[in-house]
Amino acid sequence: FFSLARIFQMARNVLAKGWRYHANGGLLKNLLKMEEFQITQPGTLLSMQAASVNHVDFDQIRGYYGPVRLPAVAGNSGVGNVIEGGGNLKEGDRVVVAACQGAWADKAVAGSGSFVAKLPDAMPYESASTLAEGPMAAYQILKSSGLKSGDVLALDGEDTLLGSSVVELAKAWGITTGSPTAIGVDKAKLALSIAGSSDSSALAKTLTIDGMLLLLVPASADARVLPSPTLITRSIKVQAFSTSKALQLATEVEVEKMTEELCEMISAGKFKANFVKHEFANVLECADDVMSASPGVHWLSIN
Repeated sequence: FFSLARIFQMARNVLAKGWRYHANGGLLKNLLKMEEFQITQPGTLLSMQAASVNHVDFDQIRGYYGPVRLPAVAGNSGVGNVIEGGGNLKEGDRVVVAACQGAWADKAVAGSGSFVAKLPDAMPYESASTLAEGPMAAYQILKSSGLKSGDVLALDGEDTLLGSSVVELAKAWGITTGSPTAIGVDKAKLALSIAGSSDSSALAKTLTIDGMLLLLVPASADARVLPSPTLITRSIKVQAFSTSKALQLATEVEVEKMTEELCEMISAGKFKANFVKHEFANVLECADDVMSASPGVHWLSIN
């Protein structure tokens, strides 16, 4: 992990090609266009190999995360090789990048607000491109939760990339996980809302007194229903959690330790997922699959 504020490059003018949008809202097929564009901003220049595709990307295109300068390149995370580095990053280093607007392109820049960590060359593209959105995000959630071996965690969205990563990592750390139905009432110290259901009542009921309901659902224009009687009578705390912000705030030592642990688990086959590969030219087809809840973890092969 590196503080990219220290490794900005001089202004550049590099030709790139990727999926851009010129407005927020509307049908994705009308918004996303494959275009050539100039990269002029400073930062670490990457040749992108692969990128993850998930609801967060589409919510950003819709404008749910606030305004961005348009036109903008879509995609938030992936894996690439450093073309122009600086500091402890050098040309040829393979890195995972997150909070990097513009990952759906053949070249991207990791700026001062991005997260970057070196990866071993042997890690498969599908695992590397989804590492930040899955295993790394799960790691940050569980580490910050204070849960220990023997504790119980309830969650929805177990079949998502993040949900399945939480389950596998929790299993390795001795933490019991399950759906609200499987966990039952008054059993869990932590409940994770991942799937995006508008009603959190079932999750809240699994919590013990002084439990925590953690909201990790994608941004939405819809209101959420929180069961106030359950929250009040059981002193349940509710907190929104940004996995990308947690990664950005992690120290260099913490990120190195996390990356080493997760790479070992991936090599050992501990993180199992139904990866679905899409070619770079087929983003709209991939978007249809993701938005229709097609099974699997979707990723783009770029270079």
